[in-house]
Parts: sequence; C-alpha cells; structure tokens
Amino acid sequence: ERERERERVEDNRTPDRFAAHSRAKGSAMKMMVMIFPIVGALIGVVSGQTTSHAPTHAPTHAPTHAPTRAPTHQPTHVPTPNPTSVPTAAPTHHSQLPDCACEMTWVNSDGLCDIENPASDYGGIRMRGCPALSELTLCDVDARHSYCETNTTHCKQQYGSLLGQKWAYCNPKSGEAELPPCTCKSRWHNTDKVCQNKSMSLGGCPTLEQIRLCDPDYDVVQPWCETNEARCKEQEDGPGDTMEGMGWAYCDADTQITELPACECQSSWWASSSDCSSGVGSTFFACPSTKAIQSCDKAYTSDDEQTWCMTTRNRCREQTVKDDGTEDMRNDTWAYCNPATGVAERPDCACKDNWVHAENKCAANRLIIEGCPTKSVLLRCDYTAEESWCDTTFVSCKQQNHKSDESGWSYCDPETNMGEYGLCECEDTWYNRAGSCAPGVGQEMSLRGCPTVAELRICDPAQDTAWCQSKDKRCKGQVGNEVGQGWFACDSETQNHAGKTNSDIKVAIATSVVVTFMFCGLLVCAALYAARQYRYDIYSYYAGIDTLPA
Repeated sequence: ERERERERVEDNRTPDRFAAHSRAKGSAMKMMVMIFPIVGALIGVVSGQTTSHAPTHAPTHAPTHAPTRAPTHQPTHVPTPNPTSVPTAAPTHHSQLPDCACEMTWVNSDGLCDIENPASDYGGIRMRGCPALSELTLCDVDARHSYCETNTTHCKQQYGSLLGQKWAYCNPKSGEAELPPCTCKSRWHNTDKVCQNKSMSLGGCPTLEQIRLCDPDYDVVQPWCETNEARCKEQEDGPGDTMEGMGWAYCDADTQITELPACECQSSWWASSSDCSSGVGSTFFACPSTKAIQSCDKAYTSDDEQTWCMTTRNRCREQTVKDDGTEDMRNDTWAYCNPATGVAERPDCACKDNWVHAENKCAANRLIIEGCPTKSVLLRCDYTAEESWCDTTFVSCKQQNHKSDESGWSYCDPETNMGEYGLCECEDTWYNRAGSCAPGVGQEMSLRGCPTVAELRICDPAQDTAWCQSKDKRCKGQVGNEVGQGWFACDSETQNHAGKTNSDIKVAIATSVVVTFMFCGLLVCAALYAARQYRYDIYSYYAGIDTLPA
C-alpha cells in the first residue's frame, strides 16, 4: 500500500517538473534574444562597421549612421530612362567586335624581358607594330608566331584565352592582326561513322589511312585533326563543310602542321570583264584549257601549263601573292590550276629579273644577280652553295621545298630561269606504316634517315631496296611511282638518293659526249693511218715492178 502511494505521488509531480524546465528554457531563450543584438552592436562598434538590414546601393567611405531598415517598398517597374552610354565590356556577338590593330609602339615584358625574371639582363624591350620572330625571341625563346599588343582590350581576332587580354597574333609583313594558328591536339578521339560506337584514339595529325579506318568513304586529299582552339586561322568554311569555330582543321601528317583546305575549282564560274585583260567576260568550267582561257586573257599560249579558276572557298591552301603586290589571290576566291589534272595548284616558281644577294659574305657588299645564277656566281657569297637558287616573283610557289616554303625563294635552273625542285632528303625521324606495320594491321615502326633493308623487312619481308620518307612530297631525284608521293629510294650508307639526280645525269651526258668525240677522233685517225699505209703498200708494189729486169 505504501509503495503504490509513493508511485502515485511521484507521477503527480512529473508534469510540474517538465513545466518548470520549459519555463527555465524559455527564459534562457528570451535572455539570448536580448543579449545577441547588444553583442552584435558592440562588435560593430569595435570593428568600425554597422550592418544594415538591406544592401547599400552606394557604399560610403565611413559607417552609415542611419541604415535603411527595409528594402524599397515600391521598386522601379521600368528601365532607367537614361542608361549608361558606355558599351558592354563583353559584347554578346563576337562578330560585332572591331578588328584587332597593333599598337604603334609597345613594351614587351614577356619571358627574358620580364624585369622580375632572374635570367633577365635588360627588362622590357620596346617594339614597333607587329615584330618579326627574330625580335620576339629576344624575350620569348619559344615564340612560334608573331604577336603584338593591341590598341583595344577586346577585338575580333581574339578567341578563347586571348579574349580581353589586349594582345593578338599578327603578320609581320602586312602588320595586320590574325587569328591564332590552329594546332592539333596531342590526343583526341575520332567518333565518325564506323567509330561512332567505339571511338579511335589518335595523336596529332593522323594519316589518311587512319582517317579511313573510321570513314571508309573519305575522299578528301587532306587528313584532319581536332584542334586546341575552337576558332583559329586555318579554318575556312566551304560548300557542305562547316569548320569555323568547330574545333577542327585540315593538316599535314608528315609535318604535323595544320593548313587551309586545298583549293577546289568551281564546277562552272563566270569571269567578269574586269577579271579579263581582254575586257570580255565569259563562262568557264572547272579548270579551263589554255585555249579556252585565251578568250579572257590573250597572253596565254599553248606552251603554258597552268591557267586559273574561281575557287569554292574565299581562302584556300594554294593561294599566294606576288612579292611586289601586283597579284594577290589570298582571300579572293581564285587560284592557279593545271588543266591536265583539273587540280588547283600554286603557280610555278619564276626567278626575278633582278634581285639582291645580301647574305653570308655578301652581307656587307651586296651582290645584284639577274635571274637564276650558276653555282660559281653563288659561291662569291656562299661557299657552301650546292644548288642554284633565286628570289621568286611569288612569295609561295610550286617548286619550293621545306627550306623555302612561303619564303620568296626557290632552287632553280640557270638555263630556264624557272624554279626547280630541291634534292631529296630523308626525314630525320619517320614511321614505317607499310606491310604488317600498316594502321589497323600492326604497330607502326619508328625509323631514322635512310634505314637498312633488314630494318624495312621487319614490316615488309619482301622488301629488297632501301627507301625513306622524304622531307618534301616532291623532290629532285624521285622516279617512277616515287614522284610526288613523299618517299624515294635511298642509300643507307651515304644517306643520299640511290639513283641519279638531274645534275648527275647532266654530268653523265657531258662525259658521254666527250668520250664519244674522243672515240670518233681515234677512229678517224686509225682510218687515215690505214689509208696511208695502203697507199704506201701500193706504191711500193709498183715501184718494185719498175726495177725488175727486162
């Protein structure tokens, strides 16, 4: 009975305890609510800042003494009648930006020209407009393309990380700003057609064979690669071929350098009266013959191997400009072409009538040269000259090789004053993709210079002659199926061409002629001697008859 009475009493007391606890907790919360504003005010006074209940639209230089207690109850329902007239820092449409223009003078503080660089000897260097690479490398030893400081922060030739950086790539000859050069990604994945479900991993610029593993119907003469830049210099849209700003470009698998799309003649096109020196316009088809083009330009003869055509793109690979600026097809929708093949190509190299040699021994005393000089003339300036060369009328032309490409000079023939392909040279390092080393069959094999036959047989057991990949698609010394294919038969011991070059053939012909004349001379001498001896024998015979007794 006493135990049950004690439990009843304890049960009656429990609600009172909970109530007391709740009252104590409520009192504590009220106390905290009262204390926190006071503590916040004290902290604000100590830190020198007072917090308002709404953001300050125009912050003052000192704490606000009477902060706004609440946001504006009636905000403006329409835009400000007189908005700021200053243009937006980053316009929505990139095409509306002005063209980039180089500052007349600017200070280069990159790399070795950075005063804070311990390796810097002189700090910033003042440069003018678009400097040549030789000037830029004084500051940036890794520079591969000319650039300049621009006179505006944002401009049209800036893309990606360049946008808003107040500099752009440029052309030192024209002084004009350019888009950044396209560069192939070191590693990317091709997901075209066959490779749509299972992508193919590629590096740099692939070969046409590698491209066709994903797209068997690929019929373009150039391979392509994904680029590090979304928009870059070598991109140019064409019919059914959108590439500007799409992050890809055509490229050369041998040099691993991106390039403009190859020029293609329009299937039919109109030459206006202003395009024709005859003053009479006409319709042409693809690459016209020399006879057809004579209606537009009567200067053409049957001896000419090239005519011209309108191209499907404004800019393309084979377009060029004359050194004196009198003929410029760049970005002008036309190019030279070969009627025999129907393919657009660069103009044939032709030597200038007069040009100045100002290199090596002729740097101080310049030598004026006419047309294509002989080696003996070139040796007066350069004792290492191995082939005749000259300055050309076009900056880039058909016979230029890896040394002279787009540099305004070419090897040449002194007899014709026309350009000539340079001697074949093996690539320093190249990949054998023949036989069992072909893409999709096996692993390509890295080789150097002209390999031995034994090395080549690792990929192709039937190989019986040494060959190598050449530094140029077309070079002097290629014969038969080698011509224009980027390879030639070579000698692994001398690392030179295994066959005869044109120069060797000329020497052989000259030697043969001399030997023939000598042999003929000996035959004539022998014949004369034989005739004389015969006459002498006859004379002796009859003289002997006269002395016989009667």
